[in-house]
Formats: sequence, C-alpha cells, structure tokens
Amino acid sequence: PYATLGDNMAAGIAADMVQAKGVAVDRIRAVRVKIWRPYTEYPGVMFKGPYQTVIQALASAAFSVSAMLIFGKLGYDIPEHHRGDEAVLALAQRVTLLPDDGGEY
Repeated sequence: PYATLGDNMAAGIAADMVQAKGVAVDRIRAVRVKIWRPYTEYPGVMFKGPYQTVIQALASAAFSVSAMLIFGKLGYDIPEHHRGDEAVLALAQRVTLLPDDGGEY
C-alpha cells in the first residue's frame, strides 16, 4: 500500500500511524528513524533530496516518511507529482536514519 522500497516500509507505516493521530507537521522539529543498518546502506535510502527522479523519491526513506506525514498517503502519484514539494523537501531534511545493528526497526 506504500510506494517506497521495502527497506523503508516500516518507517512509512510508523509515519502513517503518527499522521493518523493528527500530529501537526509544522510542529515536527525532528524525525528519527531506527532501521536495520543494511537498509541504510542500500543506494538512495539515505538521500534527502532534491529529488530529480521518481526513483530517487521511491528509494528515499526521508521522502517516504515526509510525504506520509504531510499527505497521509504514499501512493505512486506522490513521488511522481510531489517530489519537488517544498514542504516535503524541508521535512526530509529533518529526518535522520539511525542504523541499527540488532536487526530491529
């Protein structure tokens, strides 16, 4: 149900849950995402933009989390039409991936 790499799926689901609680995006100062270290090493996962292509947005955990928090969905139309969205790009800069060696999200 989410247009992102499988590596980013847990982060997207977590962002979906936060967004569903009605957290105001303009109040988010930082987003920290703990994911398995090999996922952070996959090409593009750590990229925070700007996103020139749909593939860059699909691969980026920061884009996936930011778009989910802003739009409340992450269909294939989001990276296609919103990869240059200023709010997405600004929030993506506040997303930090924390590599986990334990294999847990």
